[in-house]
Amino acid sequence: MLVVRVELWSAVTGEKTEIARLDISNMGPTPWQSNSQVCDYRVRTYRGRDKETLDDAHKRQVVTRGGYVRKYHRMKDHVWNLVSLSLQSAGYGVRSQPDAAEPEEAQSQVAPPKKVARKRKAK
Repeated sequence: MLVVRVELWSAVTGEKTEIARLDISNMGPTPWQSNSQVCDYRVRTYRGRDKETLDDAHKRQVVTRGGYVRKYHRMKDHVWNLVSLSLQSAGYGVRSQPDAAEPEEAQSQVAPPKKVARKRKAK
């Protein structure tokens, strides 16, 4: 099982607060898992905004959202792809329509990835 914790690290006080938790569990053997390179995963997010509440929700299985990732190539794809697919399967990453009264420039946007310039070795 993978557990993804989201922590808020205060720049002012230095306090670290867990504010969300997700777990991703391998569902075990399936017909396409004969070589265990392709797996199915169950995804769950837990109710709470602090460590104690999230610990309790995890223990009692108080799930906020859930989903499944099917036929994931675990040795071929990076784990961050699994995290992204897991969040999408649970309904995260889908934004509602922006508020009509909100100016367009104030609406959050996803910026395209920047290319990192690599220094060439001197010959």
